[in-house]
Amino acid sequence: MEQFSQSQAKIKTLTCKLNRHKAFADWDYGQMHPLGSWHPPRGRPGDGYAPYPASEVLTQEDIRTLFAHASDIECLLAYLEPHAPSVVKELKELGKQANVLGHYRVTAYHCWNYIAPEHLDNNTTSTVSYQFKKMGCKDDKFNFSFAEWGKVLETKENCIWWFKGDQLHGTVAPRASTLHNGNCLSQGVGITVPHRTLDMAKKHVQACWSWKPLCERWKVFT
Repeated sequence: MEQFSQSQAKIKTLTCKLNRHKAFADWDYGQMHPLGSWHPPRGRPGDGYAPYPASEVLTQEDIRTLFAHASDIECLLAYLEPHAPSVVKELKELGKQANVLGHYRVTAYHCWNYIAPEHLDNNTTSTVSYQFKKMGCKDDKFNFSFAEWGKVLETKENCIWWFKGDQLHGTVAPRASTLHNGNCLSQGVGITVPHRTLDMAKKHVQACWSWKPLCERWKVFT
């Protein structure tokens, strides 16, 4: 827990906040910082499969932060594996095709007071969520709404749950008074492998494997 707390603070500084698309714009509260690879849906011409944008990794401390992140995710999934072996196996097998950081190589979304309206995700794997901190707000705030099944999960500190992203889900939004009291904190991380990321990763690998035969055929030296 102590290591997770230290690396979370550094990850927030090192990485960039994910910009929300139009459907989420009215709920633009809190921050989500992704770590992993993606194919930007609204990128510049020529953008392709690449790591999520982050601050420049320039120092040894920045590198240690990335390794600490990978270690945290590995410990979290190792803890979950005895309880949900098929979920962890799926993340491990598909994650290594989509990312390069860490043993499990999943995409992680680190969140601070993040509110998501009810929505569907297009993910290849289940999503594992971990409530790291929850303080300064009542028990009915910042919970997980599983609208697909008409259920609400009351999250606690050190709570782990998993779900299928293609089923309707979101955040139980706190009252405005809770959001603006300045003392409320809901902090956690979501782990998954997005379908778009995995699809583009496979195409990227195919392109890399095709490069050498093409060079040999056309006698191009690299």
